[in-house]
Amino acid sequence: MTQADRTLSNSFAESKLSFPPYGLINTENARYLATRPVPEGFRRDPTSPRPSDAEEWEEWLIELAQEMSDFLWPIYQDNEWVGRAVAHAMDLTQIDLMVMQALQPTMEERIRGAISPTDRHRIAWAHEDEGPPRFTLALYQAVWPAELEADLNRAILTGGVDIARPASQGLKKLFQRPRPQLTALTLGLKDGLEVQPSKSAITPSMISGHCIQGTMALAQVHYWLADAAKQRPGLLQLLNRFLIDTGDRRVFAGLHYPSDNIGSWFVSLRLCAHVYGDGAARVRSGLWSAIQECSTVFKAMKEQGGLYTDLLAKLEATVSSSSSADQGAAAS
Repeated sequence: MTQADRTLSNSFAESKLSFPPYGLINTENARYLATRPVPEGFRRDPTSPRPSDAEEWEEWLIELAQEMSDFLWPIYQDNEWVGRAVAHAMDLTQIDLMVMQALQPTMEERIRGAISPTDRHRIAWAHEDEGPPRFTLALYQAVWPAELEADLNRAILTGGVDIARPASQGLKKLFQRPRPQLTALTLGLKDGLEVQPSKSAITPSMISGHCIQGTMALAQVHYWLADAAKQRPGLLQLLNRFLIDTGDRRVFAGLHYPSDNIGSWFVSLRLCAHVYGDGAARVRSGLWSAIQECSTVFKAMKEQGGLYTDLLAKLEATVSSSSSADQGAAAS
């Protein structure tokens, strides 16, 4: 047990949530977490010239999980759910499942490509379930500028693997949120949710791995390629939609709750200051605009309101508060 594990707070309210945890982490991801991976370029202190070590990263991640457990989804610790979010976890699950049912027909809609509608979201989802999302790029634009292709693939891999994976796997182990197929059955929705067969949905649900992978890949695009992309009308907008859609499609497929995406977006927005230094505010602003403009899941939650209203307000507040923190760090 690391020092970071020992510092996990026991001060949360006693759990009243009856859902079981997802369960043991599969051996591949357990081996990965045992290496104590740290996101590329992560600095717990954004002003430090030295990248953080595993201890600093794990401490920061646990602090972030504790914060999220007070407004989004509780942590599972010592055989109970802890965090103020316990109070609304059941209600959030019910509204999530209702919105998921309404969004499922979207899987059969065609993707809006650069010129005209292309193949259906179901086809893109099937490719993304097998491997990195770069293979579905052609559904958005058949031919990409050759001088950008290598950097674009590098951005997707660096953001989606080197930065996103340590965060998603570490938080999944803490949150232990059961997948929608379990809670839907528990709540009596035996025929109300279509769950696609998946090779990659073998981890706890919170946070969504595909969502944070797409969002952090997009962060890399905004950090490395924004100027080059802006020289070509519509190119950055296509990339925004492509990389935000990769997370949305997991909700359409019945594999993730809409609020799992909120968790992934929140973590992505918070990571910016610790990865992108002076470019953090620009990257974060680009991500927030892309989420609002391109995410069908975001728009569905905003329209639904209720519990989602406060959660989405928390996301927006994170953008402005993090920007203020960036300015303070720069001034120091």
